[in-house]
Amino acid sequence: MNAHQRLLRSLAASPRLSEWAAATRVLDGRPFDLRGHRYLRKIYDDTQPLLVIRKAAQMGASEYAISRALHFCITHGGTCIYYFPTDNDVGEFSRARFGPAVRASRYFSALVRDTDTAGYKQIGPKGAIYFRGTNSRIRMKSVPADFLVFDEVNEMLPASVELARKRLGHSKWGWELEVSTPSLPEYGIDAAYLATDQQSYLLACPGCGGYHCLEDEFLEHHGDPADPRTEICFVKGEPGRETLVCLGCGHALDPADGRWVARYPSRPRRGYHVTKFISSVVSQAEKSDGCHTKPAALLKLWRETKFPGEFFNSELGLPYLGAEGGLTEAELLALAGKYGRPPKGKACVMGVDQGNGLHVVIKEPHDDRGIVLTILVHHEPQTDPTFSHLDHLMETYDVRYCVIDALPNTHAARAFAKRFPGRVWCAYYGGTQKGAATWGFDAESTRMVTVNRTEALDAWRDAYKLKKRRIPRVEDEVTEYVRQMTNVLRKIEEDRETGQKKAVWVQRGPDHFAHADSYAEIALRRQSLGLVRGSLLG
Repeated sequence: MNAHQRLLRSLAASPRLSEWAAATRVLDGRPFDLRGHRYLRKIYDDTQPLLVIRKAAQMGASEYAISRALHFCITHGGTCIYYFPTDNDVGEFSRARFGPAVRASRYFSALVRDTDTAGYKQIGPKGAIYFRGTNSRIRMKSVPADFLVFDEVNEMLPASVELARKRLGHSKWGWELEVSTPSLPEYGIDAAYLATDQQSYLLACPGCGGYHCLEDEFLEHHGDPADPRTEICFVKGEPGRETLVCLGCGHALDPADGRWVARYPSRPRRGYHVTKFISSVVSQAEKSDGCHTKPAALLKLWRETKFPGEFFNSELGLPYLGAEGGLTEAELLALAGKYGRPPKGKACVMGVDQGNGLHVVIKEPHDDRGIVLTILVHHEPQTDPTFSHLDHLMETYDVRYCVIDALPNTHAARAFAKRFPGRVWCAYYGGTQKGAATWGFDAESTRMVTVNRTEALDAWRDAYKLKKRRIPRVEDEVTEYVRQMTNVLRKIEEDRETGQKKAVWVQRGPDHFAHADSYAEIALRRQSLGLVRGSLLG
């Protein structure tokens, strides 16, 4: 029996992933171990097929994902697709992470074989790994799979993730692993984590015997974006050598002395939240900056950062929504009236969004103070080639101006617009024109409006923030309308090279009613323009 056969037999007798990785993997020229990362041991040895890891940056989770993918292919003989946000990420990962991991280990060098197909590795006699970016629908759909790994899922489009999951349709395993640093609340990895048993690493206090969830304590004391960043309540001690302390008795806490505890233990899907507060690794850069403990480094960064959102995401592994945000459920409920759906309307405007059928919002100006009532929200799941079922809404509610999403069914939208000349505009999102909307005609002489997405959604949100809008009592379809209105979020992105900032709106769930409402707002502005100086387009 050769050394490889002896290794396989020993691993079969003790199949834990942590032991397998210790026996086979080499990192930075040294055998793999979990020193400094004891919090990862339970994650490594968790055999649940559906795992979610919401993490801070550089916490060892990506190396875990590599280990689990390789282990699955070797021990199960299955096919793994390892997804990245883009194809460029695939190339960088192969050169900087996967290739060196294979070459450093005699065990993997003997088992992993390159092929003529880019992004494909044969693992052992039966296993295989495909590396794919999620920016190519064709490559995403090319092969079936048994195990999907989504590395940095928050950088992927939700629709691409759903498309990828179709690869598991005929697998007897159907495993999934989602790993990512979060961004916005209830979006991407945060939404996935909230649907799990929500495991957090609790530190034990040797003084009073209590257990502490540091991220919960941080949010309780420092979670308001408007709070001054002067301290972290559980970080105390000599400057540069601060440690974690118990808020109850003041005793020092050891990051190595903790345990994973589930908030909802009965849920079938497993989720872990990994924060840098449980790390004991201090980088050379942090030491040279006068920080000799990880808590000291985090406290210094918290006090000095100009980007609290980045601190929440990359250091705490927590989502963050700045004060500018979007609309909240509480804000919308405060604007809910006692009225329901009226049988008809007068001088109304309508917005229509395509996607999963048609979503319709109709609004009626209420008084000269600028108050506008939403009088109808409606989801039409079935459509026809000309959207003819919208016609009765135009007549019943006396819709003077309507803006309808032009995509993806452009022919149907045009047919609808041509049945109501001068009253319906097909909308296209753009980003270069000045102002929220530019009105004109398309190549087939259909009325169209090009919409600056960011400016239009900014104005849409502000109309509600200024309490100039009212919505019907929350029941039936209005309940879903309120939910979708909160599923578009505004955040500020900064170019790392130039420092230039820009606002973007991102989706965290179904948001068709939000866009239909925004289109109705654009139609409302068109109506106001028509009342003031007549129709510019006849």
